[in-house]
Amino acid sequence: MERVDVEKLFEFLVKDYGLKYSFQRFENCFDGGWLVDTYSYYNEKGCFTISNVCQRGEWDHYYADRFSENWESLKQSLFGFC
Repeated sequence: MERVDVEKLFEFLVKDYGLKYSFQRFENCFDGGWLVDTYSYYNEKGCFTISNVCQRGEWDHYYADRFSENWESLKQSLFGFC
């Protein structure tokens, strides 16, 4: 599987629109050894996050009204459960 360079692909959001960027890696998610990478672009009006469940190659995205570094909060937004 080819690695997607999300940071490079969406760098225009930081350069052209002044959004902040944060990469986060969450380990041992979903009561197992799942690894979830998140790429968040945000400002005071909200946060757009792209997530990747690495072992499964599953990508998703969501919008939230704020940036969060809390896995429980992200899990609810991304997958609709806690």
